Amino acid sequence: MIKIIGRMLALSGRRRSKLILSFFMNFLESMMGFVPVVTAYLALYWLQADAMTIGRIRLIAVALAAAVLLRYAFKLLEFNLQSGVGYEVMCDERLSLGKRLLRLPLGFYQDSDAGRISSILNDDLVFIEDTATAFISKTVGAIVGAIGMAAFMFAIDWRVALIACIGYPLAGIANHFIKRHMTVCSALRQQAHAEASSAMLEHLRGIFVIKAFGLDGAQGTRLRKALRNLEVVSCDLEMGALPLAFAYACCFNVCTACILGSVATFYLGSTMTLSSAFLFIILLFAFYAPMELLGASSSILRLMNACLDRAQDIMERPVMDEGCESEEPRGYGISFSGVAFSYGGNAVLDGVSFEAPQNTMTAIVGPSGSGKSTILGLIARFWDVEAGSVEIGGVDVTRMKRDQLMQHVSIVFQATYLFHDTVIGNIRLGRPDATDEMVMEAAKRARCHEFISRLDRGYETVLSEAGATLSAGERQRIAIARALLKDAPLVLLDEVTAHIDPENELLIQQAIDELVKGRTVFLVTHKLSTVKHADRIIVLDGRKGIAESGTHDELMGNDGPYAAMWAKSRRISSWQLCG
Repeated sequence: MIKIIGRMLALSGRRRSKLILSFFMNFLESMMGFVPVVTAYLALYWLQADAMTIGRIRLIAVALAAAVLLRYAFKLLEFNLQSGVGYEVMCDERLSLGKRLLRLPLGFYQDSDAGRISSILNDDLVFIEDTATAFISKTVGAIVGAIGMAAFMFAIDWRVALIACIGYPLAGIANHFIKRHMTVCSALRQQAHAEASSAMLEHLRGIFVIKAFGLDGAQGTRLRKALRNLEVVSCDLEMGALPLAFAYACCFNVCTACILGSVATFYLGSTMTLSSAFLFIILLFAFYAPMELLGASSSILRLMNACLDRAQDIMERPVMDEGCESEEPRGYGISFSGVAFSYGGNAVLDGVSFEAPQNTMTAIVGPSGSGKSTILGLIARFWDVEAGSVEIGGVDVTRMKRDQLMQHVSIVFQATYLFHDTVIGNIRLGRPDATDEMVMEAAKRARCHEFISRLDRGYETVLSEAGATLSAGERQRIAIARALLKDAPLVLLDEVTAHIDPENELLIQQAIDELVKGRTVFLVTHKLSTVKHADRIIVLDGRKGIAESGTHDELMGNDGPYAAMWAKSRRISSWQLCG
């Protein structure tokens, strides 16, 4: 528990003093709770000694009234100090995790499903912010209260206090087993929660396919299993802790009976005064209350620790910019030298070398899985090469921070993602400081101004998540408008005309013509008709390397893989459905 308190204090950062002060207010508020017990002891002591006076009665009354007022004041101060700290700390933690996630290589996202990351951000951190400060404050208060009461009892009668304190090591043994159980089960529960979130996301994202093919039963199996596993793991966590929690409570109940028996024995043996005996009987019902509260909250604290572990795992992942000295490129030509790269041990590129001069268009073609999109990803530094180097303007991309690199690069992907925001907001992502006029000009050049104007609220129309209310061609043109607005000297186009109808393809091609003027362009496509006028065509052979490269005319004259691909594309374009 001390470890968890330390972790939260470390996590609180600049709010640490505020949190510590709230703990001190909790301590003072707990101390005020002892005032009625002390005054009751004094009253009995003075009555027994026939020394009660009007002045002492007034003193007791003032002490009780002051204790009530001070307890309320300390509680109010504690609440004001704690209020919002958990939310503020977790807000900072989310922002820190978000920054970390932006700097992690894409390989992390291939190894980690979206459900796990979503579970950490939306479930683990919410759980911590809702419970952290309150439970930690209660824990600190319980520990301090137990120490304070034990010290007071030792001051009155060391024999009873010693018997009372025996309960703590006994309860500590039971708590050790609770801790061991919760450490294992909390991690399993959080993993089960992440798997259930992942299964739910997959089910929702694929709902159209599931409904179209009547796969409700088959595809629902993973979701049902994940939810059932979460239920089983959660029940195991609670049921496994139940007998241990019962043993923990029994330690205090047995010691309570021992204290009662010892007080009666000492009083009847005339070795304890009536006032002391009465005091111990009062304390009997409050002495173990703080530690019982501590035991009840231990499972919550263990679960909180597991949540912190999962968030910390992301924060400890190595980022791509660590130790990177930022250098500005001396131009925008691209150079690959002996580049090798693999996904999880599966080699995709091996010994790839080529030069792409500034302000030229380089097309990359080849069979699926040959590494075309990987080359674009290495230029944008979504991954780092395993061997060789990728240079922009004579500077290795690993010597450029990704934020700096991305200022020079515009990317249009095959699968365009639009955010749940206005149309103008989605386009303005390319340049946040752009005026409305600049956005509209980019939209006109991208051939999307006309359809945007037809929307209910024009540029202020709020798009649904992922832009689902627009056609694929419309989404693609908005993405091109975003890239035009950014006005970066390097442009990477990844299958931008795939799966697009002829009308949209013509408009997209016109938008691309606007985008590539005076820029260094890399184009990945399966449609060879779009690369005919490229300055250089690189043909990947599917065996981790370059089969041939050159202009369209040069490659057609070689009668090699490109010529074969071109002939095949011509046959496919003349294909007709026969019935």
